[in-house]
Amino acid sequence: MGDRLLKIMDVEDLTVEETYVDMLNYLNFDIEGSLKKMNAMDFSGKAHNELMAEDVIEQLEEGYHCEFPANIMLIGDRLFGIAVCLAYFIGKCSNANVLGVAANYQEAMSVAGEHTVDHLIIVGYQKNDDNYRVISKLRERVNPPHVVFWALLDGLIVSECRRYEIQASFDRRKPLREFVEYLKGLKK
Repeated sequence: MGDRLLKIMDVEDLTVEETYVDMLNYLNFDIEGSLKKMNAMDFSGKAHNELMAEDVIEQLEEGYHCEFPANIMLIGDRLFGIAVCLAYFIGKCSNANVLGVAANYQEAMSVAGEHTVDHLIIVGYQKNDDNYRVISKLRERVNPPHVVFWALLDGLIVSECRRYEIQASFDRRKPLREFVEYLKGLKK
């Protein structure tokens, strides 16, 4: 991991796992269960996760903050570690309530519970098609969420957006603060 991140975190030898533990603590997530999911399902690789964690810290260092009172839920099976980083950024830079990051349909429905979910963020292409069922389930609610695909926008993602009637998408290569501003701009 880059020296810049270690300096920011004021720790001499911070591992990726320790960075995620800090993020998971902040988000009040189950640390042991989340780390197991990251190790079992995250196909983005350790180096990619390190870059994302570094990018999050760097962008937070810029001092971006916004008023964004919304309930947000994320789901991502292939990019679970990346989803945790995104959730952390949203939680730290705004007053949004991050309900949780789910790795599958069952977890997503448990996280959603009886909460009003304002924004459901689909993090990357889902390896398990069953995960997309959460979209239709949450759309049945009195106050359905905005569903946003946060991914590398390519032909596959465009196809998935059509297939699941996802109207909003955002390229995950863009700065995270731009994504938060995009979410804020979505109107019910």
